Formats: sequence, C-alpha cells, structure tokens
Amino acid sequence: MKVVPLRLQPGDDLRRALEAWMGEQEEQAGCVISAVGSLSLAQLRLAGATEATVIRGELEILSLSGTLSPDGAHLHIAIADSSGVVIGGHLCAGSLVRTTAELVIGLLAEWRFNRELDPATGYAELRVKAQPPVPAESWHASRILDRQVGAEGRIGGRSTRWGLEGERAKVATGRSAFAISECRALDADWSDPPQASGAAGGSNRSIAPWGTPT
Repeated sequence: MKVVPLRLQPGDDLRRALEAWMGEQEEQAGCVISAVGSLSLAQLRLAGATEATVIRGELEILSLSGTLSPDGAHLHIAIADSSGVVIGGHLCAGSLVRTTAELVIGLLAEWRFNRELDPATGYAELRVKAQPPVPAESWHASRILDRQVGAEGRIGGRSTRWGLEGERAKVATGRSAFAISECRALDADWSDPPQASGAAGGSNRSIAPWGTPT
C-alpha cells in the first residue's frame, strides 16, 4: 500500500476534492486512513434517510473513513459542533472545509474498486477485483492519451474519462449516476457530465501532497 498525505484548503468541498484527486491517480483503489480538520458546512445523509441533512457552524472532523475509486467514493464522517455534540452519517457533496482538512490516504495497487448499481439496495455499491500492478510506463502512456484526446470525452451518450489500459474507456458516470454522490436514490439520467477531474473547490492547489510544490 502506498500512503499519501493530503491537505485541503478552506472552502474546498471535502468529498468532491477526494473524488477528483482519486480520479488522477494511477491506482484504481483507495481508502481513507485518517482525517482531522474542520467544516463550516456539512451535508450528511443520516441512517435510513433519502435526503441530506445540512449542518452549519464551527464543526470539528472527528473521523472520516471509506473507500475511493476512480468512479466515486463511499465516505462516512463523524463531526462535533461547538457544544461537543457529535453526529455522523454518509458524507455528501457540498461539505465545505472551514480551516483545514488533513488526510492520510492509502492507495492499493493490487486491487481495483468500481461501483455498480445493486438492484437490492438501489445504490451504486462497491465491487472489488484483484489486479496486478500496472507498469509505470503504461500509466505514463495513458496520461499522454489523456492529453491528446482530452481528459473528458463522450462515448455512447455517457460521460467518460480515458484511463489505464490504452483503449479501455472507463465510464465515469458522474453525479446523477451515483446515489452516493447526491445522497439520493439512483436516477436514470446518465447524460449529465461529471465534474472535471481537476475540480476540487475550484483549485488544484488544495489537494497537493504536503511539501509538494503546486
């Protein structure tokens, strides 16, 4: 496992920043090892709920855990308000960093995560597959292809991003394809394009590893 430290800046969207960062990695599977920081706004889907609960204030991040894949994330968070009251749930997009978010991420080179609709739950659930590590030269070649054809393309009416394995196009189904992205039941509109992979609170600088010039 490769371990990468990250720091997000004030105003960054915690969930979207992590998804955008994961979409740029060579590895196809990741997990959150640890996280501390604060939020000014949290959007959480509580257990059994279909919509997000919005919480505003000075909120401390007590824990964050979950899995990361190139086509989405599944994240749970626990936060405390200024009175010490703790609440937790499914982290939704729109949860904004207040002062900082300091994260340690694990990247799993020998595994591939992706998410597919599970008819039993109505959500895009995790699928796990073992894979051999991708040679570095193959990854670099795929990134050249990214630059040639554009990071985002369209295939068969669905939003796509060119990725590993040369001609393989991995479907990046975007916000409406994943119930976890919007914290609602899966909808059938596959035509919406995903956010650009570099969009993380409006700036790539916020997701640079500590000590790395941006």
